[in-house]
Amino acid sequence: MALASRKEKIEKELESFKPVMDASEIKKELIKKIKELNDQKDTLSKQISDTSSLLDLEKSKVTIGNDIHALETKKSLLNSDMDKLSKEIMFMNDELDTQSFGFYTPKYGFENFEAFQATLKDIRQQQKQMVKEKVATLHRLDWAIGDDKKKGKEFILDTVKLILRAIIIRQ
Repeated sequence: MALASRKEKIEKELESFKPVMDASEIKKELIKKIKELNDQKDTLSKQISDTSSLLDLEKSKVTIGNDIHALETKKSLLNSDMDKLSKEIMFMNDELDTQSFGFYTPKYGFENFEAFQATLKDIRQQQKQMVKEKVATLHRLDWAIGDDKKKGKEFILDTVKLILRAIIIRQ
C-alpha cells in the first residue's frame, strides 16, 4: 500500500504541474505563431516596398513622358525655324547669283553714282549747317551749374560736341 499511496501522491503532484506543462506548450505554440506573423510581416513589407518602387517608377514615367513631349514640341519649333532659315538661305543664294551677274535691286532711287554722291554731299552740308545753328540735337541751354548759367550752357555745348563727334566717328 505504501507504493500505491506514493504513486497516488506522485500523480497528484504531477497533476499540480500540468498547468505549467500546458503553459510550456502554449509558449511553444505562441513562439511558432510569432515566427509565422514575423514571416508574414516581412512578406508584407517586401510587397509594400515593391509597390512603392512601382509608384516611384510610374511617377518617373509620367515625368519622362512630359519631358519627351516638351522636347518634341521644341524639336518641331526648331525644325520649323530651320525650314524658314533654309528658304531664306536659298533666296539669298539666288540674290547673290543674280548680283554676281550685275543685276540687283537698288535700295535708293539713284540712277548713277554721281547722283548718289551729289545727294550725299547735300546731306552732309545740311548736317554741318544744323551743327552750326546748334539744332542738330535737342537740348536746353538754360541749365545752371552752381547757380552759374554760363557754366551750365558751356557744359551742355561741350556735351553736344562730344556726342556729335562720337556719331561722326561711328559713320
